[in-house]
Amino acid sequence: MTDASSTISQIADFLDDANRERLLEILGTADQAAEDFMVSVREMASSSRVFAKPCLELCSSRFILDEYHELYERPPSNAFRKLVVMEGFEDMAAREIAGLILADEPTAFTALLHVALATRAIADLGGDNGRLVVFYEKAGDFLRGLRNLYRSEQ
Repeated sequence: MTDASSTISQIADFLDDANRERLLEILGTADQAAEDFMVSVREMASSSRVFAKPCLELCSSRFILDEYHELYERPPSNAFRKLVVMEGFEDMAAREIAGLILADEPTAFTALLHVALATRAIADLGGDNGRLVVFYEKAGDFLRGLRNLYRSEQ
């Protein structure tokens, strides 16, 4: 269990049974989504594909990294879905993007977990403005960190 999920589990101890169960269910789904994404990143590390415009598709239960037009043209599901374009990474090979994420995996995983939690919260709880702000901040933090890694390697 990551530091972020451990902290949330401790917070859950202060809630009543129904709310604690709900929070831990959200945490479990988000944690699994981030884990699944890191698995796909490891697989992507051997890919020679080049992204014209890399984009993260954030759903309530998963992350997908692909070209923007591939994700945009995919038929939308009824689930919450948000596309975040990774500006500044155009024409990079998939393995280069994967390498940047894996270069600082613990920090990347924690950032992804935060995004997953916010994404799940928006999907489940209706996404009022407060949660949307948190979601965009966390997604922005992750992409800024990745962009800084990319620039530092230039």
